[in-house]
Amino acid sequence: MKRNGKLVWGVVLLVLMSVFPVNLAEADAGGGKKAVIMYSSENGKVEENQKVLDGMISRYTTDISYVEANSVEAEDLEEATHLFYYGKVEERLHEETVELFADFDGVKTIIGYNADQLSSQLDHVDTSLQEAVEGAYEADNEDNAVEFESQAMFPTDPSESAEILLYGTNESQENPLFFIEDDIYYYAAPNLDSMHAVMFAKEMSGIFNVEKEEGHPGYLRLEDVHPLADAEQVQEIADYLKSENIPYMIAVIPIYTDPETGREYRFSDNKKLTSVLQEMQDDGASIVLHGYTHQFRSSETGEGFEFWDVENNMPIYHGENEEVNPKTEEDFESPEEFEAYNQENLDYERAYIEDRIESGIDELAKYELYPLAFEAPHYTMSQNGYEVLSDYFSTYVGQVQMSDENWEIMRPIPTVGQPTYLHGMTLYPETMGYVQPDEPDAVDMMMKNAEEYQFTDGGVTSAFYHPYLGLDGLIEVVEGMKQIEGIEWIDLKETDSQVVTDKVEIRADGGEIDVNKDRIALYTSGFSYPLYFLNNTVEAMVRLIAIIGGLAVIIFFFYIFRNRSQANKS
Repeated sequence: MKRNGKLVWGVVLLVLMSVFPVNLAEADAGGGKKAVIMYSSENGKVEENQKVLDGMISRYTTDISYVEANSVEAEDLEEATHLFYYGKVEERLHEETVELFADFDGVKTIIGYNADQLSSQLDHVDTSLQEAVEGAYEADNEDNAVEFESQAMFPTDPSESAEILLYGTNESQENPLFFIEDDIYYYAAPNLDSMHAVMFAKEMSGIFNVEKEEGHPGYLRLEDVHPLADAEQVQEIADYLKSENIPYMIAVIPIYTDPETGREYRFSDNKKLTSVLQEMQDDGASIVLHGYTHQFRSSETGEGFEFWDVENNMPIYHGENEEVNPKTEEDFESPEEFEAYNQENLDYERAYIEDRIESGIDELAKYELYPLAFEAPHYTMSQNGYEVLSDYFSTYVGQVQMSDENWEIMRPIPTVGQPTYLHGMTLYPETMGYVQPDEPDAVDMMMKNAEEYQFTDGGVTSAFYHPYLGLDGLIEVVEGMKQIEGIEWIDLKETDSQVVTDKVEIRADGGEIDVNKDRIALYTSGFSYPLYFLNNTVEAMVRLIAIIGGLAVIIFFFYIFRNRSQANKS
């Protein structure tokens, strides 16, 4: 592991970045591709289905913009190479919208409702009915098929000139689900949740005219490792994973807060565990910051929510003990006052998140544990929160909350990408789930999920596991994942991941970790580490004294033995 105490390089880099900001959209691997998502939704706003589409597109380009269908203007489509219309709801499209879609000379894709308004050759799509689809297969490769729980699709009857890409099937029939007609890609379903996202992603390489990706990126993440975790249990898992020679991730919580007493436990309180985690980091693991305390109010670390007030189902706009009284626009005399109120909430949340993120990164770095990515506790965080997070991290792992109205609105993205709502962070999605202690078929269910995501070229197969469940369950998960055909284990140390605070800069560097940190500022930011360092120093001195004392005793007995031998000879 590379460590460099000089902070000068990092400061210079940050200054240069502020003067000459890097726009990922301009430097992305999309090769000049620009995508526009034109949408019809219930409230005229971007919601989770459009965000899933955004996430899948971001695998091919990060130059993505949104426009409401009946508000689109010619300027919105300038320089665009790909136009996606997502009809989540039925809506009468304006004549100007229809004309702009018809005149667009790039690649056009339609999802869901209102296709007949954009192309007369798609009037065979019957959006008044929805049929069950329980499986799918590629039109040009029937052996490449998948089965899943029932989803909904529209009945279709494309012309003979249409190119069928995917068929949707159920027990009694099959229907064209994804096809090209009138030079338009059409996907015959109103939703992109669950398996529909997997099936849609399957054909996106054709939409962007790139080679299909071979293999399936995958990762295993050990979850909720905090200072009170059992060091011996974690050591046993560490030894096993080292013997398997696979990279993996550890989601680490720096502070454990006792819900009864409020006492905070740090890694200085569990030196054995700290040593084990350092060893794991050297032997193939990548550390993922999993919150600072993983709790809010009096909830238990690992069980509570940290970046979302789950009791009121809202972002953290208030202190733990403050009375919560959300206001609406009707509570204010003017729109300006309401806007100022919203901004005050966002500013409060930003300060709260910044404090937690900086404290978490710095706390781990004190003990030479260097996070390369972030995972929000219970995957919950507001949209503003992701923007704040992107100031510190370039990599996010897990699933993404896609609404500020309800924390439970989250969707897995099938592939790795850089969704616009993550503000430049690369997303490594979690897709397989985890071992639920009370579910006897948990691993079989996880492997079924993996099978579904394997249907997509480049579909991610990733899972997490709680170490407190013991080694046997982990072995079962790893053995199952090793059977995934084409799995390519993700090693965050081999990515471009980087993490930055005022005190420390961490970069993945060709399989190692490059660290620049202000040691004085870092180690004097609290009392826990100096005491930890002092205690370690004292213990080292005691061990040294013990060794010296032991040597003295050995020498003493050696001289006694030698003198007696000489006396006997005399």
